[in-house]
Amino acid sequence: ESVDVLASLDRANDGTVTASSITIARQNLETTAAGTDTTTTANTADSVTTGTVAGAGATGTLDFSGLVSTNFQAGDTIVATVNDVGGTASTDDGTTLTYTITAADIAAADFGTAVATGLAAATPSAALNETAFADNGDGTITVTNNGAAAGDTASVTIDATGQDNTGVAAGGLAELGSLSVSDASSASTALTNIETLIQSSIDAAAAFGSAEKRIEIQNEFVVNLRDSLNAGIGALRDSDLEAASARLQSLQVQQQLGIQALGIANSQPQNILSLFR
Repeated sequence: ESVDVLASLDRANDGTVTASSITIARQNLETTAAGTDTTTTANTADSVTTGTVAGAGATGTLDFSGLVSTNFQAGDTIVATVNDVGGTASTDDGTTLTYTITAADIAAADFGTAVATGLAAATPSAALNETAFADNGDGTITVTNNGAAAGDTASVTIDATGQDNTGVAAGGLAELGSLSVSDASSASTALTNIETLIQSSIDAAAAFGSAEKRIEIQNEFVVNLRDSLNAGIGALRDSDLEAASARLQSLQVQQQLGIQALGIANSQPQNILSLFR
């Protein structure tokens, strides 16, 4: 994933506005190894049989405590199919219970317990006449055969599909978890791997530093552009004021000249009359 930071808005001659962004690439420094599995076994026993009984009450356990969250992702499903494997046919045969793993399950401190609780809660009790599920709160579910007929057996098969990790790149620090200094050869290999991990961290920091510098340069450019626009607008306003002032002065001079001309014209008859005195 990456993050785009808006850098500028460019307007074309036709008025079209195009956004330009600075892309900051994600730097994967996780310690997880590259995924290779496409299907993951859900628990330590794929099939759990309660045993052949002459009546109700036999129990079995589904153990999810060994599940590893890194083998799954939100949206993966865990399916439990209830079947009768001997004796009188069970009315629960073929009943399928499905639970979809959530992001909260992945983030849970105890992934197995979260999945067990989710599957137990998702069990439609009304659809199960001879098999009951009970969450034990420790990553296990107790399955009880409630069939009354002799020879009835409750069997629950668990099928979980983990995430398809094929081709997914490992985290930049994936080798961190496999470092060993148990002997001289391992220590030498570990030293080489540590140098590689340090370089990976440096490269990631350099990528972020480069993106940070680009953002700083773009920010400085935008600030300078804003100041230039403000100065330009101020200059235009000042020039308009100067032009208006010049026109006002011109009008005032014209008015004064007009008044003087009228004064001269009005004084001429008085000069003529003075000649007859």
